[in-house]
Amino acid sequence: MVSLIELHLQAMKRVLRYLKGTVDLEDGIVELKHCIIQDKVVDIMTKSLKLDVFLKLRDSMGVCAVSRLN
Repeated sequence: MVSLIELHLQAMKRVLRYLKGTVDLEDGIVELKHCIIQDKVVDIMTKSLKLDVFLKLRDSMGVCAVSRLN
């Protein structure tokens, strides 16, 4: 049976192999950045959120309520 870590590493190798073939990488270096869970704007489209989190993410996308436009 394959461990979860091994499956994860295999998936990462596939992603990096794909990037190598499609993106011009300088010196073959890929920089990975950690994104804390509170800053993931995509959550606004995929999850039900508390109102304060929803408003924060909506504002970070530049979306405003119609009443604020007048």
